[in-house]
Amino acid sequence: MTNCKNSPPSLFLSRMTDPGSSSGAPPPSSPGAPSMPVQCSSCVVCGGTAASRLGTPLCSNCRLPPTPAIDAPMATASVSRIPVPQPLPVPLAEPPYHFHVPWRRISSPDDIRRFDASTSGRHFLGFIAALSHSVCGRKLSDPVPSPLSDTVVGLLSLLQTLTRWIDEFPPLAHALRICNPAYRFWHARLTDKGYDLVLALLAQYDELRPAADELLPYLLDSFGNVYRIDYGNAHENNFAAFLYCLARLGLIKEEDYPALVLGVFSTYLDLMRRLQIIYNLKPDGGHGGWALDDYHFLPFIFGSAQLIDHKYMKPNSIHNDDILDYFSTDYMYLACVAFVKKVKKGVFAEHSFMLDGISGAASWKKVNIGMLRLYKGEVLEQVSIMKHFLFGSLIRWYLRIPPMAFPILMEDSELQFLLNLEIFDYSTSPYGRVSTSRVKCLSKRGGVTTGRVSCTPQPIDSRSSHWLDTLVSLTSSHGVPHGSDCPSVPWGHDLSSEP
Repeated sequence: MTNCKNSPPSLFLSRMTDPGSSSGAPPPSSPGAPSMPVQCSSCVVCGGTAASRLGTPLCSNCRLPPTPAIDAPMATASVSRIPVPQPLPVPLAEPPYHFHVPWRRISSPDDIRRFDASTSGRHFLGFIAALSHSVCGRKLSDPVPSPLSDTVVGLLSLLQTLTRWIDEFPPLAHALRICNPAYRFWHARLTDKGYDLVLALLAQYDELRPAADELLPYLLDSFGNVYRIDYGNAHENNFAAFLYCLARLGLIKEEDYPALVLGVFSTYLDLMRRLQIIYNLKPDGGHGGWALDDYHFLPFIFGSAQLIDHKYMKPNSIHNDDILDYFSTDYMYLACVAFVKKVKKGVFAEHSFMLDGISGAASWKKVNIGMLRLYKGEVLEQVSIMKHFLFGSLIRWYLRIPPMAFPILMEDSELQFLLNLEIFDYSTSPYGRVSTSRVKCLSKRGGVTTGRVSCTPQPIDSRSSHWLDTLVSLTSSHGVPHGSDCPSVPWGHDLSSEP
């Protein structure tokens, strides 16, 4: 091995020397600190002389070429093993409806696994994949199927109204560089007028007007947090959930998906960019989509789908500023990269290492597949993001209660109300199964009916405990034994076969 003292010093080595010394020797280590010898070897790129203390030896003029970050260790090995999310049809909600205000339910990795295995989790991810698939090869300027549905027109009108409100609340002078308090006035207007805006989407459907109470929290949480004055992937997810709920109500159909992405979502993205710039919203504390963007993730999924099979533009075209300037108005992916380069200073490979790595992918198809996997693994499976996700009757949380068997004695309406709140899990999942027929048979004869249900062991919280107490009190009020005094129903026994 060559002696470092006889080698021409590299930029890396010169930074490690004493400014007052001309010998090029490394500075003496502090007392008690272990010495780390500097070794000289050949640069792995050009073969020249390179010096390094740790890591890959590179000379001052070379750096490693970008590699596809979708399969890189930083994306974690588990993400690369995630099955590619496939488009799924949205199951329609069936009457009778039992709308109620949604609340947050995820607080642990166990909750994440439960949501991932549930019907709601699978279909929500399938909805995102279906939106991505619907815009393959389409530009933002391409004509969408016409005429637009009333819901799409109403959503565009809603977003345009919110955009106009920004001009009514200009930024206030304050000491901080970020988190302008004028944003709170804008959000207060949204909170005050939000119910009417949601109700306008349901105006033609009298039976769906009560759904406004359930839809409103999704809308209010789609534009950032009014207290922290921040925005991130969690708020973007709630806007996607808002659209998913409209699809579950039958207000958005599959033929509306291209207009939903190219029209509604792109308008939502433009609105959020204005809010982020004018009010200096800070990122919500997450990792910013693994260096994709400090705020958004979904535009990279939809934008990469737009560029699939493009004749000229490849993933590495994002390094060409002329392409970004000319085509960013037609492709969301390029628009997002252009925005990142606008608001962040310095070397692109340093402040956006993930985007720089993805530019080495072979095709936009691989980028899109990798984005969908990354969305599932690093957004939908992260407690820090999903703890803000809301669950109601349209996006259901499947609650399990401890193992027990007790009679149920109640009116049909009471039983249906409890079923709607998912006190009983009648979905097929790794956590257990209680079939719909076994539960609903309790009220098939009408009036007051008796039956039994057994459930799998899972922890309960204060809300489930409240409804469980209500259920037990209903049985006790009629003098029916419950708990240990009641024989258990054999697992898998179908009560619908009973007389």
